[in-house]
Amino acid sequence: MSNILEPIWGFKTAHAKFSLRRPLDPTDDICYIVTGSLESLIKCNFNATSKTFLVIHGWTVTGMFESWVGKLVAALYKREPSANVIVVDWLSTAHNHYTVAAQNTKRVGENVAHFITWMKEATGLSLESLHLIGYSLGAHVAGFAGSHVSNKIGRITGLDPAGPDFEGENAHRRLSPDDAHFVDVLHTFSRGSLGLSIGIQQPVGHVDIYPNGGRFQPGCNLRGALEKIAKFGIF
Repeated sequence: MSNILEPIWGFKTAHAKFSLRRPLDPTDDICYIVTGSLESLIKCNFNATSKTFLVIHGWTVTGMFESWVGKLVAALYKREPSANVIVVDWLSTAHNHYTVAAQNTKRVGENVAHFITWMKEATGLSLESLHLIGYSLGAHVAGFAGSHVSNKIGRITGLDPAGPDFEGENAHRRLSPDDAHFVDVLHTFSRGSLGLSIGIQQPVGHVDIYPNGGRFQPGCNLRGALEKIAKFGIF
């Protein structure tokens, strides 16, 4: 993978927005936390003593959130009613040619790390209580975020971390066990036909799970798999 550490095609920043979702309406009831704004923390009723999840989407063709995001948020609130569930919105960068989006994951990760560092300084947020969950390119964003925070965060979960442009790369160029105290990874589409692999094949966490050998799951499309994860959980 060439130049993965450098943004391309004129991207000066890969901006991310951070929306705290509400348990009763995780899709539409959104409150944005703005880095550096204590007022936004108060407005969003952020609770620094509770567990905090950051959900990070992947590459997008439509430029819109897929339905699994809201379902995963709802599932997390069901398991952790007092938690803060924040969705990282980097749609403006992810909605580009795949290569462009992939080569900007590091910059987005740095943006997320800056947000986490500010939250820690502003609220006393415990990094141990922080759990990043990233899908596809979002898993690598989570990894870059973890690697750029001065102290290790508690956990990163990678859901089918993207394979193209990341397979075979060194640990500092992708999600790796170095990025959090615990990194667990689910590989459900890493053995495609004719050499096609959407998800990364190599192990990139402390624990890597390969249902059905990591091949595409029988009777299950990719969106369906994510919706089942959101409903029943792997956490």
